[in-house]
Amino acid sequence: MTKPWAVALTDDRLFSFGGIWDRWKDRASGNVLESFAIVTVDPNEVLEPFHNRCPLILEPKDYDHWLAPAESSHLPIDLVRTYPSESMKAWRVAPLKGDGPQLLEPLTTQPEAMQVTPSLFPE
Repeated sequence: MTKPWAVALTDDRLFSFGGIWDRWKDRASGNVLESFAIVTVDPNEVLEPFHNRCPLILEPKDYDHWLAPAESSHLPIDLVRTYPSESMKAWRVAPLKGDGPQLLEPLTTQPEAMQVTPSLFPE
């Protein structure tokens, strides 16, 4: 059974992931395809116990720079960086039941797995 966690910025602002998107023609079928991917980076200290990669988190001030059409020599590569760990937090939550804001409430019982370890998910 998965041990669920919630992740947020320390100031509880919403955050966005950096992604890439393209429309291209499949040579074999001739079909026009649309594809996308979330850009990943090395995890910070908060996210490292969960996985060895994490989504690129963008600041609102960087949205226009990330979304602006660019020549290959002017890509927003300067934004591809690990988000600062001191600006993030993670906490255990109860397994999913229903929907709504209660899903983010901290787990009231403090199980031994409250320590973040690389072996979070095996039971």
